[in-house]
Amino acid sequence: MTRNAAWLTDSLRPSLVRVPIRGNRNIGVPEMVALGGTWVPSTTGFNANGIDATPDGRHLIVGQSDAADGHSAFYLVLTDTPGGTADARRITLRGTMDAADGLQLVGRTLNVADPKGVVKIDLSRSLTHGRVLGTTAVPGAAWPSAAKSFGCRLYVVDANFGKNNSNIGNPAAAFKVVAIPLA
Repeated sequence: MTRNAAWLTDSLRPSLVRVPIRGNRNIGVPEMVALGGTWVPSTTGFNANGIDATPDGRHLIVGQSDAADGHSAFYLVLTDTPGGTADARRITLRGTMDAADGLQLVGRTLNVADPKGVVKIDLSRSLTHGRVLGTTAVPGAAWPSAAKSFGCRLYVVDANFGKNNSNIGNPAAAFKVVAIPLA
């Protein structure tokens, strides 16, 4: 969320959806925004799959689960996107991670939900470089998929896809939110 729009990822395409929010809090017509700049679309997996806005709302950080190099990639994306294409610049990352999903930026720490837990990435002041610090396990979670902070905790959604995705569409499947401390 930024002051004037809700931003959503489209995991299957190299694009975002921008839903304008007008000053009177009315929701505008959703529009597709292609990811340009240095974005390299995935041809084998998920494209834009995780998003958070910087505190000033001028940029988004967008995760790409399946980048061309076989790992996850992160991009700094300008929100001022006339013409329907956003300038996306890949964040240079020291260290690797796989299967990036939900993102939560707290200060300059990017918390990334992935199947193994929450990966913490320390970002530079310019947000153009980062260093993988490590992974925090999410107790009892089968598949951490989204994360949002509140106070001194990070609340992580357990997607619980099940073995071989057997829980997808299963109304009896248990889903939960697990709180872990922000470190």
